[in-house]
Amino acid sequence: MTWTVGIATSVHEFTPHDWDVLADPAGCYASWSWTAFAETETGRRCAYVFARDGRGLAAVMPLWFTTADEHEFRTPALLLGDLGVTGVRYAVMGFQKSYRSGVLSRDGIDSRSVIPALTAAANRHAAEHGASGVLALYADTSTMLRLTGALGIRRAVLLDGCAGIEVPADGLEGYLDRFSHQRRGQIRREMRKFAGAGYEVGVESLTSCLREFAPLAAQLESRHGVGGDAEEMLESLTRQAKAGDEHTSVFTARLDGALAAACLSYHSRPDLLVRMFGKDYDRPDKAEYFNLLVYEPLRYAITRGFDWVELGHSTAAAKVARGAIFRALWAVDLSDRPLWTEQRGRAHTAGRYEVLTAEATKLRSVAPASLWSDLPPELAESVGVRS
Repeated sequence: MTWTVGIATSVHEFTPHDWDVLADPAGCYASWSWTAFAETETGRRCAYVFARDGRGLAAVMPLWFTTADEHEFRTPALLLGDLGVTGVRYAVMGFQKSYRSGVLSRDGIDSRSVIPALTAAANRHAAEHGASGVLALYADTSTMLRLTGALGIRRAVLLDGCAGIEVPADGLEGYLDRFSHQRRGQIRREMRKFAGAGYEVGVESLTSCLREFAPLAAQLESRHGVGGDAEEMLESLTRQAKAGDEHTSVFTARLDGALAAACLSYHSRPDLLVRMFGKDYDRPDKAEYFNLLVYEPLRYAITRGFDWVELGHSTAAAKVARGAIFRALWAVDLSDRPLWTEQRGRAHTAGRYEVLTAEATKLRSVAPASLWSDLPPELAESVGVRS
């Protein structure tokens, strides 16, 4: 197959229809509207390496460039420093404002043909803009295997585990039956504490509650030292709502009509993605966090036919204690000149696996093979994990 490969510097150079034909299978964070929101939100230099064939747009590899201002979770030298990754500027393959990465392609496109062409163009573009290399960050296991298989490389390393709960076919009682008697009792007490607070519990769109939700979400950010400006939060949430309000569900707890706590989630079927929590911390604690982050989304997912409730990266031990397991997230070196050797990569992955497993199981004992939902023994061994 002969591809016409090019570089766009904004998603606005593509029509929403052409983009979303490719992006729909990848979920809401890959959509044209979310990508446009993220461009505006971050202001980073972006590039979209694309391939066309006789039928039109065939594939896109989205890139963004690091600076010195990223959060530590998005800074290659901090994430991968033990592998010898240094420097500030990298071209990162991924979807901004999310922990997602991937190559978008039309159904039937041969990855072994198009991905090498896109990767070669990405490396040329990265070099032209002073980047030290090209990396995929936070690729899920299927994306990692697609990239390494198409490129014939073995330079993927474990970055993190994303916590989530498999939605039980037998409902909430089936979820509770997964736990020991003692743990099940703790979860029921949290549910009763929340129910006894007198809240009006509901599910709303982001647009309908964003002015109330923004200061609550900013409070949480302030407590964690990563922001806390209510006006900036309102502006960001307003842009998010404009980008895809139809994909949102906000689980809310109101008292006398006032919003006391809420949790924003996104529909990305078959997954429900829990994104952001906020609470009025001047009120006494009524177990709002785990009820609105875990139990209410799980109830919703059971009745709406979702398969997975994604809970994110932070507070992993507390989430595992409430039934979460991990999906692996990877970094893949796509650079012309390798950033690390296979041997160092295997050592990094083995060490990272041990650390993440130990941290996640501090509050609830879970066998590693059960904790990692997408690391079967053969794959685990191939990347350096000793099961």
